[in-house]
Amino acid sequence: MPVPSGDGESFGWSLAYALLSGFHIAFSTDELESGTHLLNVTGEPSRKPMMLYEIDEVVTGLLRNIRKAEGWQRIAQLALELLHTKEPFTQSLVSS
Repeated sequence: MPVPSGDGESFGWSLAYALLSGFHIAFSTDELESGTHLLNVTGEPSRKPMMLYEIDEVVTGLLRNIRKAEGWQRIAQLALELLHTKEPFTQSLVSS
């Protein structure tokens, strides 16, 4: 996805937090259990790889939810809805 020139940082954080929020909603996790961080790519200021991580070792296994494509699909759909680019999510996307 192209990022507006010179706007990699703010775009990256918006996307990272939308994906993290989608993760929390999709898998009913607490905001204190995982986080995100943007990385820098030398010479490419508009490229911002992101890292999603678990905060507490006691809460291991949360990120296992995204090993399969279905997990990422649920997160991405919810993130798009949070960014107001899609219709509101349905209960079927949220785990019980």
